[in-house]
Amino acid sequence: MLKVQEFISCFDTLSEALIYLKRNLDIETVSSQLPDKLSPYGPLMVLKPGQRADMSDPLVREANCLVIDQNGEIISKAWDHPLIVNKIEELPVDFDFTRDVFCEEIPDGELVVVYNIDGDWVISTNDSAAGLKYIGETELPAFTFENEIKTMLSRRYSGGWDTPFRNVNPMMAFVFIYVNPHLGKIMPIISQELYLMGVINLDNYYEISTNTLDNMAEKMDFTRPTCTEVHGVNSLHSRLNQMRTLSPGLMLRNGRGQRVMIPNPIYKVVKNAVDARDRVRPTHIASIMQAVRDSSDITSISAAYTKFAPMLRLLWNGREKLWEELMSLWNSAHREKNLKDFAERVQHNPLNYLLFMYKDGRINNLIEEIEKLKPIKIVRLIRNQQQEEYESAAKYLKSVGGNADGSEEDSVEKEEKDAAETEESSIPWSQDGD
Repeated sequence: MLKVQEFISCFDTLSEALIYLKRNLDIETVSSQLPDKLSPYGPLMVLKPGQRADMSDPLVREANCLVIDQNGEIISKAWDHPLIVNKIEELPVDFDFTRDVFCEEIPDGELVVVYNIDGDWVISTNDSAAGLKYIGETELPAFTFENEIKTMLSRRYSGGWDTPFRNVNPMMAFVFIYVNPHLGKIMPIISQELYLMGVINLDNYYEISTNTLDNMAEKMDFTRPTCTEVHGVNSLHSRLNQMRTLSPGLMLRNGRGQRVMIPNPIYKVVKNAVDARDRVRPTHIASIMQAVRDSSDITSISAAYTKFAPMLRLLWNGREKLWEELMSLWNSAHREKNLKDFAERVQHNPLNYLLFMYKDGRINNLIEEIEKLKPIKIVRLIRNQQQEEYESAAKYLKSVGGNADGSEEDSVEKEEKDAAETEESSIPWSQDGD
């Protein structure tokens, strides 16, 4: 029995339990009407976390595309929301690396689950037990998850969209991530696809193993995400370095069924800039520049988002120039024994305070300190360093819808507020489906 079931059983009515879940745990309930031929079954409800839900709470994490009926019985579910860690060092101490640890690169799409009711296969999302949520910003009646996925699979399988499910156990729930160019995600996508991410046995709520999942996907002709086995922290570091620039992140799963997601910091800051739309500023671009791993990431982002390219390349090259100038100044001034003479040599450099700290031994690496500068500081420095080039890049950013009128110095607080408003969960299937 799931924790949600145990919790619901403590109340006299289902409605009382759902009200408590919303008020105290921010678990939302979305009621959905099934297709006409299944209407006697009654409306179903999808439980999902709200924006303020505590994702470390096991009960909240169970509410991942969790479908229940009017009696509170579980009809379908995805795997529990993964635990999110921002870096390898934050992995749970009890995460077991000794048993079948696999790492998958997460597709940039929306979570959907295919499950069975009375012999009929149904598509659900976090917003509809029948897949009736609209795709993208359109509200065309036919442009729903259910219709688009069924149309795609009908073209693939001559026997109908549900052909691959006809000979499988109806107590299995198939968890997919659905990608579609109209979803408006960050990773450039050319065509729609379903990636099989997991299969849940609804008899006991256990998830089948990764190896079994790979075999099942091959037999059913479903695509799997890039999946590699890892054998410890070192191989995981290597896999993180190989992750595509705009991938949402990596999903870890071990033989004990533990799931952990490591978000891609590049994805997060690019998403913030994209979501800012006409409010995007040079400091959004500076945040992207600070998150990239190397120049190949700059190339990839510039190709995907050409409106960011001039400013992104200017800031990247400008920061390199800042470091070169600082190191050159250090090499010429650090031998000065008299502090006054040292101060006179470095006084005109805007980052001279770093040289004083380096000389005193308060910092150990000048490059790392430059990389830790706040985006607003980077923008100011490079604007002063390369004013003509900066103005050109800023005008281009503004011409394509950004806000680059040079008002950063007077709007730091506003910019930080904007960033907080646009910053969302790094999980590609956002909790509200947006």
